[in-house]
Amino acid sequence: MDTTTTAPTELAAEVRCAVAINASVDAGAMIAIGPQAAIDAAMGEGLIAFDLAGGFVELRAARDGAVIAREGRLAISSLRERDGHVDAESGDMDVTGALRVFGQIAPGRHVRVTLGLEIQGRAEAARLEAGNGMILDRVSRSELREGSLNGVRLRLRSGLRGVPDDVHALTASIRDAIGIALRKGSMVTIADPLAHLVGGPFTALAEAIAVAHGQLMGTRSEWPNGLASLGAAVGLLHGAFATPQTGIPASGLDGLEAAARAIHAALGGPRPADGIGLRVKYLESSSAEATGAMRISGPGATDSEIIARSGLHCMASGSSIRGGHVTAAGRIRVLELGPSGNRRLTFVIEGRPAPGEVRFGLVRPGVDLIIDGRTINVEERRSDVQVDFPNGVAALVTAESGT
Repeated sequence: MDTTTTAPTELAAEVRCAVAINASVDAGAMIAIGPQAAIDAAMGEGLIAFDLAGGFVELRAARDGAVIAREGRLAISSLRERDGHVDAESGDMDVTGALRVFGQIAPGRHVRVTLGLEIQGRAEAARLEAGNGMILDRVSRSELREGSLNGVRLRLRSGLRGVPDDVHALTASIRDAIGIALRKGSMVTIADPLAHLVGGPFTALAEAIAVAHGQLMGTRSEWPNGLASLGAAVGLLHGAFATPQTGIPASGLDGLEAAARAIHAALGGPRPADGIGLRVKYLESSSAEATGAMRISGPGATDSEIIARSGLHCMASGSSIRGGHVTAAGRIRVLELGPSGNRRLTFVIEGRPAPGEVRFGLVRPGVDLIIDGRTINVEERRSDVQVDFPNGVAALVTAESGT
């Protein structure tokens, strides 16, 4: 059974909801509108308010999740829980927000969440994707991908910094231009001053929107439910800026300003957390890609393809990484490396690590380390070693104590 905690409630009659209670929404989505006093009474966690004309206030989602109503207030609940397995009965799960599963993931199932994913049972022959953070038990013959959506969020947050204010400045300038023209007895459409301004004083704004639009289009197939409201807002602005004569929405300048509010709600809050990365007890014959740090807390990994872009930690007693292919960057600590049967382990270290940044407790024969373009074929047992660059060449050297 899937659960989101809600309770019967009475919202003020003046509050007009744009979405149904329990509906899934992403950051930036419009939730409700109403008079100031009514909205103040109805506003709960996970929402952001925007003042509109005529004393009205608009509520938008500041995070992914489900719309809930409790004790007369609206809020966004980011966490969804499933009390049971994800199997043929439940079907695949595509969640806007975070998900915790009290059960196992059956073969053939696909689970995708825009925030964090926690599974308290085993996963076998499954595909698991989390936008920001993943906690797993034992995994076999599965595909794991963690953190890619959060990476997009962070890039967009940087690229669209200041855009909502710039859009409001743009629409104010257009209104001024139209007012001046009317006072002179001239008829001017929105398109004419818009074309002039985005080709002149607001060129940087149009360029930022064009770049963000390209980034969002690139994520659409991978994350159809991720950043949907932000994508719609950026797409609306991009269409208006690129082709002012035909791309202005029917809602005119009000539509451009609504898009600016959606961008602010989606990206203007606290910096998105880097998340916990990927934490798993054991990987067997699986592929795992983590944008955040990867921590293997149990027996380790066997015959798996691992990409750890922000560090790798596998130091539990008796743990090892055996066979397969590992690509890692950042701080790396692994208790033991070795082959799996007669299948060698290839371990690629990206970049040029600082002394002591990469350390292994034991490297058994049958391991190929690729560091800074050099391949080191380990054919004899090496204990307590780290990567260093004596004479500028990558090598395994005896680790310094305390590193």
